[in-house]
Amino acid sequence: MRSKVLPLLMVLTMSLYNYSNAADKVVSKEFKIPDLSVVAHRGFSHDYPENTVASAMGAIQAKAEGCEFDVYISRDNDVFVLHDGTFNRTTNVKAEIVDGKPKPVKINDLSFEEIRQLDAGSWKDAKFAGEKIPTLDEMLAVLKDSKCWPVIEIKQAGFEQQVIDAVKKAKMEDRVVIIAFSKDVVKTIRKLAPTIPVAWLWGEKWEKSDEELVEFLVAAANEVDTNLLDLAHTHLSGNVVKGLNDAGVTVWSWTIDDPVRMAELRKAGVVSITTNRPDIARP
Repeated sequence: MRSKVLPLLMVLTMSLYNYSNAADKVVSKEFKIPDLSVVAHRGFSHDYPENTVASAMGAIQAKAEGCEFDVYISRDNDVFVLHDGTFNRTTNVKAEIVDGKPKPVKINDLSFEEIRQLDAGSWKDAKFAGEKIPTLDEMLAVLKDSKCWPVIEIKQAGFEQQVIDAVKKAKMEDRVVIIAFSKDVVKTIRKLAPTIPVAWLWGEKWEKSDEELVEFLVAAANEVDTNLLDLAHTHLSGNVVKGLNDAGVTVWSWTIDDPVRMAELRKAGVVSITTNRPDIARP
C-alpha cells in the first residue's frame, strides 16, 4: 500500500510546486479593479442593436454593472462606437458591389456627417430604425448617471489620448475600464492614465498545458504592466484561474451566454463575466 501511495503523493506535490512556481508574481497597480460581476457585451446586444445608445440603455435596465463597447477613429478623427471597423454588417450603408459582393465600407472611408446618416438599428429589428452610430462622448453621457460602468475596448492603436481625453471630459476617470487585444494599446494607456483600470484581452488558440498557459499569461501581464486580464472563457479551467489568482492576476472572461458555464466560471474565481445576456447573468 505504501509503495503505491508515496509515488502518488510525490506526483501531486511536484505538480502543485511546478504550478505555483510557473511564473513570477504580478504586483498590484495604481488602479483599483472594480467589481463588475456582469458586463453587457456591446451593450445588451441580444435584445438591442449592438454598440448603440439603445443597447447601452438596455444594459442599464438589465442591471449590468458594466457595458462593454468598441471604439474606432473616423476619417475626421472622431471616436465612434463600432465593432467591425466597417459598416456593412450593422448599418444600411450603400456599398459598391465588386465580384458580386458588397465592398467593405471602412470607418475611415466616411466623414462624420456621412456616418451620422447611417441607420444602425434596422438590421436588428424594424423597431430600432433610425438608431445612430454613437460617438464615444454620447455613450459616456448615457452611462454617466447610471450604476453601469463603461468598459471601452480600443480596437486600433494611435488614438488612446483621445479616449482618455473623452473620459476626462466626462469626468469619469474613476469609473471606467479600458480593454484591448493590442499590447501596445494597453502599454500606452498605462503610461497616459495609470489610475484607470486597463485589461489585456486574449483568446488565441492554445494547445499546451494549463501550467504553460498560466506562465504565458502572467508573463504577458507583467509585460504590459497590468494585473487584470480579460480572457476567452474557452481557455479557462479552475486550475488556470487559480494559478493566475495565485500569481496576483484578476481574471475577467468573455463571452458567455450559457448559465451553467457562467456558474462554473464564478466558482472557479472569475470576477467578471461579459455576456450578450445580462438578463440571464444578473440573477
